[in-house]
Amino acid sequence: MKLFLCILGAAVLSSLLFFGIFGIYIVSAVVIGVLFRALMLLQEIHKQTVPAKDKVNDAYTSYMNEREN
Repeated sequence: MKLFLCILGAAVLSSLLFFGIFGIYIVSAVVIGVLFRALMLLQEIHKQTVPAKDKVNDAYTSYMNEREN
């Protein structure tokens, strides 16, 4: 069902290209919007999968280890 809706959406967007500059504007706005949203989702996935390094905590732990030895 999702594939059919995607095909139908692509057909509608491609038919808009025949309306001249206005159709091209709409199609390019949709494509840019989809690309922008995809980049935002990739950034969210990256934030959740890659742990953030805490340099301050690492330096403090290193200092405490050196102080004990």
